[in-house]
Amino acid sequence: MRRRDFLGTVAGAAAASAAAALRGEAQMGPRFEGRYFAGEGDVAYLELLETAARMYHPDPEFQNLSMLYSPAWNGFVEGPTWGAWWIQNSYGPSYCSLPFLTEPYTTFLQNSQDLWFDQMGDGQRQGFRDWVAPDGCLCDAAAPNWIAYKQGDGRVDIHDWGLEFTAAGIVLQAELLLISRDLDALARYLPKLERCAAFIESRRDPQTDLFLAGPAGNLLAPSYAGWAKPDGTYGQAYLAGLSVTYIAALDRLIELEKLAGRDRQAAVYEERRATARRGLP
Repeated sequence: MRRRDFLGTVAGAAAASAAAALRGEAQMGPRFEGRYFAGEGDVAYLELLETAARMYHPDPEFQNLSMLYSPAWNGFVEGPTWGAWWIQNSYGPSYCSLPFLTEPYTTFLQNSQDLWFDQMGDGQRQGFRDWVAPDGCLCDAAAPNWIAYKQGDGRVDIHDWGLEFTAAGIVLQAELLLISRDLDALARYLPKLERCAAFIESRRDPQTDLFLAGPAGNLLAPSYAGWAKPDGTYGQAYLAGLSVTYIAALDRLIELEKLAGRDRQAAVYEERRATARRGLP
């Protein structure tokens, strides 16, 4: 090949390559560059991810997780006019954010959840409205030296104990332990989680393997009334959400028991999980 032919071939290839690159760039669309996310394609979606990530860090523009910090217990607080930490309100945000949390946020979350577990029902402790909850019962919300063992809004005089609150609390604390793999923390919390599970088991109907709960025994606000009796009062009924959330709690308890080398107890929970699943229609 003569020199000019070779150079012409190279020039043609370069031009073709450049054209292909331009076509590819056009096909990929505009590029987004953020602090936490970058890429080509759907810029609006990438920007949404970036905004979400910014809300997990101190930020001059957006409300963010650091704004929920309370020095009163070195943890998170619901907000400026809600001086406690709620299970029902934190359940979704905590569950979804746990895989992404780093220090000090994991410590803040643990300190907030300690408000529930350090004051959990033991059959003797008095909480809000002088309620004395059964052993293993968690709460609607808690703050230092204050805990509400029942849903605090609505017709509280007929409310049941926080049953699905307790199941959700198991899920959140178990997630922290499964992520950290901290054996010292596991030794501290596992007995408490077992007490919580025993409390929920006390409501199992052995005939159906469903779980009985009275008014406001569910997770999300006082939206469950139990059984409306003919005389106008309310009693216990089967709460499907309690079964579902408890099964999720057992999934995690089983793994924690295995992590602790307690295979026999893990097998007990596996059987309870299987029967709870069979109980659901």
